[in-house]
Amino acid sequence: MEYKNIPFGTIDAFNVLIEIPKGSQDKYEYDEKSGEIKLDFVFWGDCKFPDNYGLIPETKAGDGDNLDAIVLSPTPLATGNVVVCRPVAVLETIDRGEVDDKLVVVPIECKEYDNVQSEKDLPKDFEEVYREFYKLVGIQKKKILEVKGLASKEEAIEALKKSKL
Repeated sequence: MEYKNIPFGTIDAFNVLIEIPKGSQDKYEYDEKSGEIKLDFVFWGDCKFPDNYGLIPETKAGDGDNLDAIVLSPTPLATGNVVVCRPVAVLETIDRGEVDDKLVVVPIECKEYDNVQSEKDLPKDFEEVYREFYKLVGIQKKKILEVKGLASKEEAIEALKKSKL
């Protein structure tokens, strides 16, 4: 299946195309024109993705790109895999002055994270981990990134509904 043909799914069980595995210093990005996942940037030092990262097909966020997803999992998920997920929260971020929120999601088949149902179930340092991560990303990519906060599961569901094509 071509990446552009991946269906959305449902609000409670939607697909996420994994672009970046947890722990990676390689930032991959899906290119809608070519239909390929391409290397976009290589971070250095301690700058590694805290969790898996991907996009939700058949969505458009405020920045014109697919809705981004932070995929919680005990292990790295390979680039190019499609994972069925459920919403947990929204990490509210600003990228160069534009809203660039990321849905925080859990794979349906990840039993280890069954207890993570909403933003209240995330690790206490979740927001701080991402503040530090995006601070490093901003320095290395020479741009301003800011984490505004963590929004609720209900807001994640609303973001999915609003962004669905």
